[in-house]
Amino acid sequence: MYLVSNEEMRQLDRTAIETWRIPSLVLMENAGIAILRQLERDVPGLYEKRITILCGCGNNGGDGLVLARQLHLAGAAQVAVVIVIDGERRFSADHQANRDILERLPVKLIEVDGLSRLGVLKAQLNFSDIAVDCLFGTGLSRDLGELSRAVCDVLNDKRILRVAVDIPSGLAGDSGQVCGAAVRADYTYTLAWPKQGLFLGDATEFIGQLRVLNIGIPVEVADQAEIQGQLLTPDMLREKLPSRDLNSHKNRFGHVGLIAGSVGMSGACVLAATSALRSGAGLVTALIDKGIYAPAAAAAPEVMMKPVAWPNQPALDWLLANTSVQIVGPGLGKSEEKKQTIYSLLRQAESTVVLDADALNMIGEGDGTILKNTAARCILTPHPGEMARLLGLSSAEIQSDRLNYARRVAERFHCVLVLKGHNTIIAAPDGRYAINPCDSVALATAGSGDVLTGVIAAFAAQGMEAFDAACMGVLAHGLAGMRLAETRGAIGTIASDIASAVADILREATV
Repeated sequence: MYLVSNEEMRQLDRTAIETWRIPSLVLMENAGIAILRQLERDVPGLYEKRITILCGCGNNGGDGLVLARQLHLAGAAQVAVVIVIDGERRFSADHQANRDILERLPVKLIEVDGLSRLGVLKAQLNFSDIAVDCLFGTGLSRDLGELSRAVCDVLNDKRILRVAVDIPSGLAGDSGQVCGAAVRADYTYTLAWPKQGLFLGDATEFIGQLRVLNIGIPVEVADQAEIQGQLLTPDMLREKLPSRDLNSHKNRFGHVGLIAGSVGMSGACVLAATSALRSGAGLVTALIDKGIYAPAAAAAPEVMMKPVAWPNQPALDWLLANTSVQIVGPGLGKSEEKKQTIYSLLRQAESTVVLDADALNMIGEGDGTILKNTAARCILTPHPGEMARLLGLSSAEIQSDRLNYARRVAERFHCVLVLKGHNTIIAAPDGRYAINPCDSVALATAGSGDVLTGVIAAFAAQGMEAFDAACMGVLAHGLAGMRLAETRGAIGTIASDIASAVADILREATV
């Protein structure tokens, strides 16, 4: 599913209207009807409810005016519209056209044009069951005015079902940051395509349950616009996973090699290796420190384990010659010998290399030139702290603008970048990016990232292009976390559970 910025959505609207000749009033009518139909699904007994629609002066408010009319025509018992005028009294043309229609119907219409009118709004909401927020659209990039902030606060204080149209008012459409105040919605009905700001910044705390509503813009409009953003959805796994012929054998599903593990951190290697096998890799071989060979080999009998001491050029040569994808970093530990091993691998590799954990930390000690110059297709999987070290920033700075930094690193280092965390971001060096909304706090456990690394490597070994392997690995990992939150509980889930759950998710995606 496409994921769009504010400017991309404006352009898509413009193209639909000017090139495809779909009148803007038709799109607004479609939006109002789509909102009504979704309310019917989400709110039992909708037409017996007391409904108040808060409208701004632009086209988002116009959508609300259409909704009010459609609710009245469908027989809703009580519908009221509150138009909030914070500043100049100027309405968009389509807003005004729909207001002219509504004023001819017996629908209560109230104007709130100053703080002195807040009492009227409070009284109206006191006798409402549902409030629909159509105050602002996605284009908001400045702090709300005093009146708009007060309206958001009043709405949030009421014990009422809150439905936001397109994006909760007060959230910036591109960044998800709160612009002074924002409506805390129970549902958000975003129109045409999801907006990137719904998955960034503070948005998670405000959007409630998200619905994406079709308003009649053909998908070909977005296809032709070459939108670079994607929102990952569960059905993508079924589309992307390679099929398996009955006469297949293990060598057709790729051979994943690992340089991982050290004394005290053998589990990271085991988790990455076993999750690669659980995700379909035909063979997995791990080059591990001699000191952890016995416990690691015992913990993962399906994984071929080779004890080594670094530096070890013959072992590195063997790995590059015999494996199709390499993982470097889980539990590796840091030393000058291991740092030089990583650099040597990147100078020689022409395959897909997944870099995680200590590998990222050691690369972060340099200027990134090794990543720019390697012929390997690198996939980097940092958490915000590791990302901060790559850029010489703080974790807080990374978290404040996750999408921008992810795309910047992917372009700068010519790699696929997986910035882990809630709504994990995947970015490619050519500008493509994806956000994964399918995740769970159950994934917040030691070793979860090692499992993800193994899943991504397995998908790459089975022939997926690096960006697709990263996207589908993140998606499968996230869906496994959601499954475990339901079955085992977020508190009791451990990383080995995630690897097994990924296998279940893949089974269901291929039946």
